[in-house]
Amino acid sequence: MANQPHLDPPHFIPPPRTFIGRGDDQQQILQRLAGQRGLLIQGVSGVGKSALAWETARWLVTRGRVAPERVYFVSLNNLHTADDARAALATALGVQVGALASEAAERALLAALPEHALLVLDEAEGVVRAGGLALRRLLERLLQAEASPRVLVTSQSDVASAYLPVYTLQRLLPQAALELFATTANLTAQEWAALDHDDLAAVLGYVDRVPRAVDLVARAWRKARSLDLKPLLAELAARHDAVMVDPNYPDEVKSVTVGIALAYDRLRGRSVAAAALFLRLGLFAGGLPEAGVAAIFGADARTLVTLIQDDSLLERPWPDLLYLPTPLRLFAMRTLGAAVEGERAQWGEAALRFYHRLEDEAGDGHADQLDRELRRAGDAMAAVIDRYRHELASIEAWLDWAYAAEPCQGERLRGPRLTALLENIYMVTDRLRASRARLAAALAAARRCRDRLGEANVQKALGDLALREADLGEARVRYAAALAIYPQIGDRLGEANVLSALARVELLEGNRERSLHLLGRALGFYQSVNDRYSIAAQLANFGLTLLRQGRREEATPLLHQAADLFAQIDLPQYALQLRRAAGPES
Repeated sequence: MANQPHLDPPHFIPPPRTFIGRGDDQQQILQRLAGQRGLLIQGVSGVGKSALAWETARWLVTRGRVAPERVYFVSLNNLHTADDARAALATALGVQVGALASEAAERALLAALPEHALLVLDEAEGVVRAGGLALRRLLERLLQAEASPRVLVTSQSDVASAYLPVYTLQRLLPQAALELFATTANLTAQEWAALDHDDLAAVLGYVDRVPRAVDLVARAWRKARSLDLKPLLAELAARHDAVMVDPNYPDEVKSVTVGIALAYDRLRGRSVAAAALFLRLGLFAGGLPEAGVAAIFGADARTLVTLIQDDSLLERPWPDLLYLPTPLRLFAMRTLGAAVEGERAQWGEAALRFYHRLEDEAGDGHADQLDRELRRAGDAMAAVIDRYRHELASIEAWLDWAYAAEPCQGERLRGPRLTALLENIYMVTDRLRASRARLAAALAAARRCRDRLGEANVQKALGDLALREADLGEARVRYAAALAIYPQIGDRLGEANVLSALARVELLEGNRERSLHLLGRALGFYQSVNDRYSIAAQLANFGLTLLRQGRREEATPLLHQAADLFAQIDLPQYALQLRRAAGPES
């Protein structure tokens, strides 16, 4: 598939050329980690906290101090609560804690920690500011765990825990900043000698010698290549004064924003269209796949990405994913200002179409592909979850627009259907309970436009949420509402999915014969469309429910039957897991 998302980001790549002037910082962090379990790397935006944590982990791995499979990079960007952080950690460790109370969830996390693991919790400032005492308690329990993990946190804000002392990452020293500028700008020896070094020091002073800002300024200067730095000084002075008095920029991002403003203005001078696309990428908090640029903004937009990237105004956490880190995105949204809502209205329908295709449209939407990969991931599950979760903030932002503004077109809406599709990623990342308000908004939108399929899909998702919370009465109500719609619109797969869910409700309520009857009806539907994956999945769900009830004798044949089917459709990992759970056949 031409536009299939890339799912496996590179790990422990060689240090970038711009990792300059941080050797002493790295050694100090390594020395501290030798005598304590945790450390918080604190500093302003763009100062290099994430790069330093990454390189510290790489150093430990390459020297055999920690096994690579026991290093966990957990991005907390776009997360806001201790529950969010706990769920992200659980996903990285391969455990599910969403149905558990906080205390039980934390015990499950601690039990899942491998011996001497390294946890890198990156971009934690949003969670630190909102998570309060609950986050501090979670981190302290991790740091005191019997598995003796090391924990590195990067944040603009302090957690205020004695167990997680702060290492404040300062701006680059003057000589290191000069070296970074020269390296990024590819200065020759002759150019270096010809520059006025006092002027260059003043240039770097305007961006406080923050590495990302130095990089941006060097790239912008490289395009002009004038050895007279005084015009650049004048430009930076004007931008510095404007940014410093702007209350919409937090103090932690102001230094890097000066460099961003210069790079943006230079980009706009070369291509107004590229500058406009850069601002629009700010609408995608979790990034936008490169395929989405052409799909949403038109085929010509793809050629503009190179111009934006040349000015270091985006990152690629995956080879095909275009992402604006927080200070870049904040600048983009600040620059759009009052035009944000107009931009969302202009591109909203195209963005939703990129993420989700309706049943009579050719191909799959991007979220459709991610969901299919998630359901059939096997050993690649962690990579799929990591990619999907990274993009959730983008998808959810467009859904928020859709609930209120997506126009009714032939009683079909993408918003409710896409919301229901996200159920799988919410379940594996333990965020299903947090999606309740979103599901309610999606249901209201479906009813507003009389989208029967959208309404049924959301009711089914609400039923699954109730079942996960053991609210069997609510689950019955939601499933009944969905089951009243699916046969009317001829959606046999949807009907089968609800019947299999109702079978589990009956089983939990002790109605064995009724549950087997419903399961049999559901399997019949799946067989009629040759959906062997769903047959295997529902047999597995039913068998695991029996197993949790202590009914191993009844569960074992179902689990082995499901395992055989998974093996036949080339998912041996699932087959192995089920056979281990079932034990030997009698």
